[in-house]
Amino acid sequence: MILFGGMWVGAYNVAGIREGGPPVRSFLTILGLAAVAAVALAVVLAIVRAYFRSLGDRARRRDLEAVAEEYGLRFSSGSHWEPPVQCLHLPLFRDAYGREARNLMMGHLAGQPAMVFQYEFFAGSGNPPKLQRYHVGLFKLPIDAPRLVVRSVQIQDVLAHWLGLDPIETESEEFNRRYHVMCADRKFAFDICRPVVMEALLDGEAVPVLEMEGRFLLMYDGPLASDKFAAPAMSQRFLAVGRRILESIPEYVRHDHSPRDA
Repeated sequence: MILFGGMWVGAYNVAGIREGGPPVRSFLTILGLAAVAAVALAVVLAIVRAYFRSLGDRARRRDLEAVAEEYGLRFSSGSHWEPPVQCLHLPLFRDAYGREARNLMMGHLAGQPAMVFQYEFFAGSGNPPKLQRYHVGLFKLPIDAPRLVVRSVQIQDVLAHWLGLDPIETESEEFNRRYHVMCADRKFAFDICRPVVMEALLDGEAVPVLEMEGRFLLMYDGPLASDKFAAPAMSQRFLAVGRRILESIPEYVRHDHSPRDA
């Protein structure tokens, strides 16, 4: 207040509003000083916003580190990243470039390599290219799985049901209302979507997309707005569901779908 008060007093004196000052020059001087004051205020507000944003980022980082520690994983702020070659055919990775993985949690879960991270990449051929943000959980499987997709029910799934194009339905009506299951191998879908897995998927916020194919289990949410990008709760969700799935794969499924590179 003292700063801006001094600026206006200075404007009053310099502008010559007191007796004898030229009115046109006085008016232009006041406009110039007002513009300087507006720019200074904008700079101050930007600094304040950046400060509080940095406080929020540090708090989220501490929360993410706590989640990683809870599951016995390492934490890294992240950088340029390339997915495993075996994953490049998956839609989320296939057409992306300039990939970066931030806030990585890495290690082993239920005896299998696992990582949860915030995934940034560019997609499309626009100028400038479009930046995409996703929250991702990537887990190596102890089996060689056929393609299985479990995702939150969308409007097109309801329409398909009305048209008689029924998806795979489990014995849980609540699960069928919240999730849409697709797999060419129906037996495998039922072997994976066991009661303990359905319970994990129902117990909390919905996992938007879960894909299983080959040696990998992939879960993701997005594209995300920047304010949702580093949500520790979703990292914890992916780890909890991923661990439940890995621990619950039956022995006969491990035998029938034993990986060729085992």
